[in-house]
Amino acid sequence: MSEKINKTQVLDRIKGYYKLKSNAKLASFLEVAPTTVSSWYSRATFDIDILYSKCVDLSFDWLLTGEGPMLRDSKASEESTMDHSPEKVQSTSSDIVTLRLMDKLDEKDSIIKDKEAKIDQLQAELRHQSAELAALKAQAQHLHGHGYRDHSDNEGSHPGLGQ
Repeated sequence: MSEKINKTQVLDRIKGYYKLKSNAKLASFLEVAPTTVSSWYSRATFDIDILYSKCVDLSFDWLLTGEGPMLRDSKASEESTMDHSPEKVQSTSSDIVTLRLMDKLDEKDSIIKDKEAKIDQLQAELRHQSAELAALKAQAQHLHGHGYRDHSDNEGSHPGLGQ
């Protein structure tokens, strides 16, 4: 399984590098609504396409992991704004695809965790109901052991039929 990206740290790295003092300033920089940034923080998510298009001078390795050089190679950065050769487009597309796949893995991990929690809840409920059933069976055996009979035990025995 992939190592999970701490998305709030990614957003914080952007704020730190661009000296953005608040989430509202970050929202303005990214050209999104402040509520969008708040939602990203609360849900630990973001729109990778927006980050990629706005943070052109930041290395995405550093942005996502906090490791490696902070800035893209300045020569590569200039070329990326001017050079649209198939190799450059391929590299950019590859980066975006990789980041989207990582997001999908994170989503799948979250779904799996939710399903595991539901399974745990259902197993606990099953254990509880099994315990209740065992208690009811024990109570029924206790009652039958003391001579109590319910009406179904008397079915088929009628006076006068020679029984």
